[in-house]
Amino acid sequence: MHLVSDMAVPAHVRDDAHLEVMLPENLHITHFEKYTLNLSNHLDYNGLPFKPNMQIYSRFIPHEQASVPISSLWDIDKYQGNNQETTLEPFIGLAEYTNANFFSEGTIFDEYPSPGNTTTNYMNIDWAHPEIIVAEDGQPDNRIYIKKLIDGQTIQFPRLVAMGYFSRDWISEDCSGFYTLVLDDAVYHDYASVLIPRAIGYSASLLDYFFRGSLSVRNAMPQPGIPTVQGDGVLQWMTPIWDIGAEVQNISTLGTDDDGNPVPEPLGIGSLIGVARFKSGATERYAFSEAISVDVALADALNSGEPQSFLFHFPTGIWVGATDLTLQVIFQGTLGSEQEIAVAVGRCAVPAGTLAITFPDEFVYAIIDGSVSPNQFTQIKAKIRNTTTMIDENGQTVPVEVAEGSVHAVAVYKVIPGLLEDLSNYPQDNATMASLMAGEPFTSSISAPIPIDSLSSQQAGTYIFDFTADPIPTGVTDLYLAVYYEGTAQTDQSNITCLGGKDMNEPQYISYWNDTDYFLLYGEAVKADDIRDDSDVELYGYIEPHRISEFLGFSAAYPFVNPPLVASAQLIDAARYSKLIILTENVDHFYVTDRVLCHFQDGAIWFDGTFKYTLPGFINQMQLGYVWEWTPVYTIRGIIQHQSAYFMNSYPYFLYINTLPAPPENALGPFPVTINFP
Repeated sequence: MHLVSDMAVPAHVRDDAHLEVMLPENLHITHFEKYTLNLSNHLDYNGLPFKPNMQIYSRFIPHEQASVPISSLWDIDKYQGNNQETTLEPFIGLAEYTNANFFSEGTIFDEYPSPGNTTTNYMNIDWAHPEIIVAEDGQPDNRIYIKKLIDGQTIQFPRLVAMGYFSRDWISEDCSGFYTLVLDDAVYHDYASVLIPRAIGYSASLLDYFFRGSLSVRNAMPQPGIPTVQGDGVLQWMTPIWDIGAEVQNISTLGTDDDGNPVPEPLGIGSLIGVARFKSGATERYAFSEAISVDVALADALNSGEPQSFLFHFPTGIWVGATDLTLQVIFQGTLGSEQEIAVAVGRCAVPAGTLAITFPDEFVYAIIDGSVSPNQFTQIKAKIRNTTTMIDENGQTVPVEVAEGSVHAVAVYKVIPGLLEDLSNYPQDNATMASLMAGEPFTSSISAPIPIDSLSSQQAGTYIFDFTADPIPTGVTDLYLAVYYEGTAQTDQSNITCLGGKDMNEPQYISYWNDTDYFLLYGEAVKADDIRDDSDVELYGYIEPHRISEFLGFSAAYPFVNPPLVASAQLIDAARYSKLIILTENVDHFYVTDRVLCHFQDGAIWFDGTFKYTLPGFINQMQLGYVWEWTPVYTIRGIIQHQSAYFMNSYPYFLYINTLPAPPENALGPFPVTINFP
């Protein structure tokens, strides 16, 4: 940059040795550099920097001593000495411009053709109208200045050189020496106001050149990674990220051609690395990927105009709880005529687009019959809405509508080692569970893709994701659900990938018991045979063991009215239980609508009632503060579950009890359940 700026100093580009600039200040040596140094805090730079367009690099003239396009900043071999007017065009080297339009102390009307007699008003000086200036001694003075001529017209600015006290005499005598012409402070002021903006602009263009390499980085996506939206709208990553996939394309250009078309600048051999930038709390952090080697074939692919897919692996990982995640891709190697050391950079947010995941009308995302082994989810139902936005030309945040594509879901979790389906070896306390899961890796299940025509930003659509080929086990911790959209943006038909995440409650085992093998009399569980001969037995109601049927629906909030019934167990025998395993999002509690039918021995219904009650959510995961949140299991009548409900006849009041003995019917296993979902 120093050398480029030096080309805005006339002495440097007119081969004028100027050692006097190093002499002590008390010798009153005048020189452009010393003038600008002394007045650096007070110079009038006359507006914005003059910054040449990147097109100047496409006018590069190769030379053995200047083999890269940056030489265009100082010389494009356009000015030949007799065509000063070309130096006023937009694309000109800074050395050419300064050489042709300004004097240095030792080259005033010297061997350089411009400025010359015919390109200034030297041949027609208006001696009668001097300018009044403040001279170097601080006193007013009359001075004549030589100025440029363009198309025969005198250009008042900038002043080129001042006449000395004896200049008129020398000229009238037609002397060949012009030693009384001087570059005074007024001239230097004019020079500075023109040359300094160019020095700044051309230096900035040099920086632009070194950072001209551009990559298009799109659709960056952790594989896998689960983001959830926090209360303040910030996207936070709930699982560690080791890999990020992205589409990369070289879009570097070296200015434009004469028709205004971009001149592509190709990548050559080199390497790519990914830099993940993110925040952990309020601290900004970085993670660096392993390098990906770019050979000739891969370079050609990057230059082809089609984005290429890459997977960047981060050995140190990206921390759980990361926010504001972006991916920057850096190429280092050959770019255009620069060998090995050039750089091209691109960056994008992660993810490119976002989705909102909410529970379906049935509230549960999945529900299965616990009597069917293996216990695993093969379908998940959820509502999905496109929440991708962009900033428009007016600075407003607007939706990015997406068109045809596909959606698929990914469940991410940790498998509890060796957990039995009857939960008999379920860890009995928080510390045991945390110790068991320490070091267990995340694994994932991926659904089949669902082709779609569009994904609305206004209204959520309901989708059923099929995990039949890759089921989700029920014995897991740290369960998260992600949904991906892959397709095109409606605005420009460019490829776009959107991602939404949801922190799920872990699979919850709920048992529903038919406890009518007992009767609750005055708060005590008794057998029918023990009270059948009571004198008040007619007051008790129906005391015999009998079958029941249950129809279940779930809701997120109270009050709730007739939620969809998603499961039923019909004609459950006394002392039998049914087991449901449900999947909900991370909620503290939810609501159950439980319609119960009681049957006589012949199947006739003698009771039809609906009960509504609350159940807590089930959480079993490591929290962001590295504290394990655990929910215990309970043993009811010899069966282990997370929650249970039961039906039992009573008189004269009902009282909750959990001390009934395990019935021999447990050997039959859970009573089958009909699932009316999804």
